[in-house]
Amino acid sequence: MQMHMEFSYAYGCEPIRRPPPQPSSQQQVSNNGFPDDSDSCFRRGSYIELANGAMRRVEDIRTEDFIQSALRSQLFDLREATVVRIDRGLSPSHVTITFSYDTQHARLDLEVLPGHPMFVYGQGWASCNPQLSLQLYELKCQQLQVGDICLSLVPREHPVAPRPPPPAPPCPPPPPVEYPPPMASPPTGGYVPPPFKHPYQVYAQMASFVAVYTQHMMEKLNH
Repeated sequence: MQMHMEFSYAYGCEPIRRPPPQPSSQQQVSNNGFPDDSDSCFRRGSYIELANGAMRRVEDIRTEDFIQSALRSQLFDLREATVVRIDRGLSPSHVTITFSYDTQHARLDLEVLPGHPMFVYGQGWASCNPQLSLQLYELKCQQLQVGDICLSLVPREHPVAPRPPPPAPPCPPPPPVEYPPPMASPPTGGYVPPPFKHPYQVYAQMASFVAVYTQHMMEKLNH
């Protein structure tokens, strides 16, 4: 993981460049402390495409550009790394920088060219050799110091997936069925309606009554 500007050349966001000058013999040899073409995005006048689609020259990059790009991007995270040590003694053409990052203060050693630019929070570009940075990239840099907080955009371990829509609210239960209250029983001694009788039952009673009445009248006539 490289702890410097990562939303540029290293991850596919290739800058729009001016026609480069004819490379000198120094610029062609990267192992002698001079950059190769992969560092051309740091050259003054190179354009960087931000997450919102805006184009900005590398010398005009601000801290807010890192923050907004991280907020808008689903592929990159914003990381802060504090410089805790700068070792210039291992190799004359390279510098080893020790960074402390995350809440557990994990450490990482990064070997870079002395003139390699890094973006410091709230300050801008800085390097271990600002004069060499100006010579190689025409980019003005401050002196990188222990305690500086460097910013970078690094690929997310798991890209953020869009959140699913919230579930629909449950349907309300149906209202309870209201039945009419039962009729109160009539008071004692009051009117009691006759029990319901089927029409055939009424007809049978009338026929029996007529038969009894007819027989009674016949008996009177015979006497």
